[in-house]
Amino acid sequence: MKLTVNGVTYSPSRPTDHSLLDWLREDLDLVGAKNGCDKKGACGACTVIVNGTAVRSCQVQLGTLDGAHVETI
Repeated sequence: MKLTVNGVTYSPSRPTDHSLLDWLREDLDLVGAKNGCDKKGACGACTVIVNGTAVRSCQVQLGTLDGAHVETI
């Protein structure tokens, strides 16, 4: 599995059910997206752009992102 984040391609080693938010923050140290609502998807503080669409990264599993392009602050 590969995905591109801010123009750099990665092959995440996390389980496929791991959230995009946690992977961005814990593995890539990209902490602009916040966990503001305990991963309930209610606040939008974790919003990133995936393939041109705004998504709540706490609700997206890595396994659904093969080949995706992610943009984050």
